[in-house]
Amino acid sequence: MAENDLTTNRRVLNGLLKIYNWAIDLDFQLQVEGKKDKATELQKGIDKLENLIQKLRGKIFDQWTESVPNLRRKLLKMNSSVSEIIHDIEDNVSKTRRITSFIGKIDKVVELLKPLM
Repeated sequence: MAENDLTTNRRVLNGLLKIYNWAIDLDFQLQVEGKKDKATELQKGIDKLENLIQKLRGKIFDQWTESVPNLRRKLLKMNSSVSEIIHDIEDNVSKTRRITSFIGKIDKVVELLKPLM
């Protein structure tokens, strides 16, 4: 695998890890606030994302580089959207709606990369 492909693969994985870290932080925040139902819902998304990350880590040197540039663009766009959602959550703007949207983004990331598994 070319060095450039490895760099791109690592960037995709790093993008997923950012979303994962934001989700973990949000889960902690929900737990502290006593919003157990939303935390439980979010945890399901976290579990899916963690499973996806583990699979991708195992395949990072495999032949999934053909799709990576397009996936990377989509992931970067999604990261921007997720970042905005997290900012809004932190500002308490329609918190429940934004949490649900965040969980939906995790599901979209998992679905986007599922064909690579």
